[in-house]
Amino acid sequence: MKALILLTVLIASMLQVTSRAEDLGPVLAATERLEKLRAQLRDVKSRESELQERVRKIDVDIQPENLQMAINHIATLSAANLRDQLRRYLESEKGRSQEQLYVVRESRFNLERMILETEIEIARLKARAATVAQKNTT
Repeated sequence: MKALILLTVLIASMLQVTSRAEDLGPVLAATERLEKLRAQLRDVKSRESELQERVRKIDVDIQPENLQMAINHIATLSAANLRDQLRRYLESEKGRSQEQLYVVRESRFNLERMILETEIEIARLKARAATVAQKNTT
């Protein structure tokens, strides 16, 4: 009789552990998704910094005195023409960098929103799992 009671308690205990693991499955999946989103956010922030630095460098390079210094090393009959070509090239490069920066910032905002939503989801799932675990113990 004691063996039967012990076996029943053991089986009930195993079922509770299995139930808790099943309740935590969604939490673990959401936590894994959160870590992936955070890694993507780190990459996007790094790319954003690179693009910001590129735009700052172009702003310095495009100043008239820096354009002149850049073409001083080139022997040409039309320095003004060459300076204008370099200025147009840098303006074009700056425009492309700013467009990329806009796209990267949009990605960053979306990732930050997704991270916040996932954190809220994890908290909700943990609360639900705790409620289920508490009901099972009573």
